[in-house]
Amino acid sequence: MRSIRKNYDSSITEKQKKKLGQMAQQESQMRKEVEELTRRFDRLNQENPMVPSQLSKQMGQTGRRMKRAERNLKEQNIRESIEAENHALKGLRETRDLLKEMKNSNGQAQQAQQKTPNRLGTGSRLDSRRGGGARMRNERVLLPSEDQYQVPREFREEILNAMKKQTPKDYQRMVMEYYKNLVK
Repeated sequence: MRSIRKNYDSSITEKQKKKLGQMAQQESQMRKEVEELTRRFDRLNQENPMVPSQLSKQMGQTGRRMKRAERNLKEQNIRESIEAENHALKGLRETRDLLKEMKNSNGQAQQAQQKTPNRLGTGSRLDSRRGGGARMRNERVLLPSEDQYQVPREFREEILNAMKKQTPKDYQRMVMEYYKNLVK
C-alpha cells in the first residue's frame, strides 16, 4: 500500500496538484455558502414552524460532506474527494426536492382554498318555520370573514409548538398541511 501510494503521489504533476488546490478553494467557498444557507434555514424554522427542521439538518450534513471533499482535495486523495463530493451533491438534490415539495404543497393548498366556496349546505328539513332547505333558499346567510374572529393566543402558541415537533417522514407533508389549515 505504501509503495502504491508513493508511486501514485509521484504520478501527479505539479500542475495537477495546483489544480487540486484551486478546486479545494472553490469547494471551501461553496461550503461557506452551504453553511450560510444552513443558518438561514435554521432561523426560518425558528420563526416559522411551517419550514421543516429537516432543511437545516440536510444542509448541515451536506456542508460536512463538502468539508470532507475539500480536505481530500488538499491531501490529493482524488477517489475519496470524488466520493465525498457525490454524497454532497446527493444531499443538495434532496434539499432541492424538499424545497420543491414544500412549494408545490403550498400551491396546491392555495388552489384548493380558492376552489372551495364559503357556503353553507341547504339542510334536509323542508319545514320553513324551523329552518331547513326552504328557509336557506329565502334568507341570506353571512359567514364571518377571517379578520372578524381572532384565535386566542394560547391556542395559536400551542399549534405552533406542536408543529415544531418531529413527525414521521412519510406523513410530514400531510401534517404540515393540517397545521397550515388550522392556523388559517
